[in-house]
Amino acid sequence: MKANQTPLPQLIQAEKQAADIIFEARKRKRLLLNRAKNVAVKEVETYHGEREVILNALNESVQESIGITQRRVEQATKEKIAKIDAQVETNREAVVKMILKLMNDFVPEVHRNYLFLKDQKQK
Repeated sequence: MKANQTPLPQLIQAEKQAADIIFEARKRKRLLLNRAKNVAVKEVETYHGEREVILNALNESVQESIGITQRRVEQATKEKIAKIDAQVETNREAVVKMILKLMNDFVPEVHRNYLFLKDQKQK
């Protein structure tokens, strides 16, 4: 090779080789990224499925505890209502007699505020 002659064909060949190497590297990178993405999607789906199973189990246990609590509240309410009904039955006669006595045995009186208002008007 002479000093004034440039190695142009060798440079062109080197650039082609470099472009091929870069193209292959980018191709491998895309393949690896696609594989990693597919693996990640599968892992996410698996994790989602596991979480869904756990959520359903928790939901069932919560529903069971809510049902138990509702039954307890309903039972306590029924017991209280039965107790109140029993008290009503035992006190019914006494209350009726007391109301009749108040209706029949009344004493007419002037209300205490009437006298106060009458004194106020006179002043």
